[in-house]
Amino acid sequence: MENYLSRFNISHTYVEGNDIIEIKNAIKPNTKIIYLESPTTFTFKLQNLKEISTLSKKHGIKTIIDNTWATPIFQNPIDYGIDIVIHSASKYLGGHSDLVAGIIIGKKEDIRKIFETEFQNIGTVPDPFVAWLILRGLRTLHIRMERHYKSSMEIVNFLKKHKKVESVLYPFDKDYKQIQLAKKQMRGGSGLLSFKLKTRDLNKIIKFTNSINFFKRAVSWGGYESLIIPYAVTLKENELSNNENISLIRIHVGLENTELLMNDLNNALKNI
Repeated sequence: MENYLSRFNISHTYVEGNDIIEIKNAIKPNTKIIYLESPTTFTFKLQNLKEISTLSKKHGIKTIIDNTWATPIFQNPIDYGIDIVIHSASKYLGGHSDLVAGIIIGKKEDIRKIFETEFQNIGTVPDPFVAWLILRGLRTLHIRMERHYKSSMEIVNFLKKHKKVESVLYPFDKDYKQIQLAKKQMRGGSGLLSFKLKTRDLNKIIKFTNSINFFKRAVSWGGYESLIIPYAVTLKENELSNNENISLIRIHVGLENTELLMNDLNNALKNI
């Protein structure tokens, strides 16, 4: 948005996204697209897709959503009037951490325009083997997502009870503030969630992360393996001292035995 699209004189406005009035007030005469991600990464805020699609149609604005977190198994934004849906196929659709690809879904006229004016100029073509890998992943997607969801709820309940954990962010946690919207728009959740440690001491956050043995330290997610990344690594040095999310830890709950994962988290939490 800032470094690339600005070269073409394309402006943008950031919003929190969970307040339809804020989105309405951000619309300008030259607004062409409302770009969504529901839930958002790290903080998992939801947007009301039906309200936003209704608002956008009144103003002749296209809506695009990143639906990678929920996958088509748990959320179908087109049913709520969203125009274009995108997925990082590198994540759940592939499911085995062995491909790089993306998918765009929408009406024929929209996809044709994207193909003719954008894709042929700056797009990339997955080779036949990558396409086959995506098809392979799709065959087991419904089974894998149910397992990710079940395991995540077990991990959420474990973390909520731990004395070293301040809070847990997951849309289907019974105490999550947007759980009713989550249940309305989605049929289940994926393996990506966050939790806050009670400490704000960066050294303890580093110690916790370095004490993890089974979770791999990596920025991606959506594969069979469990991953972890602290929010602090995304911050610049001058942002570390006053950021309220410095102790936020994002994990991806893979397909492994949940008792093994909980033991790993528990052992690391003992060290802080």
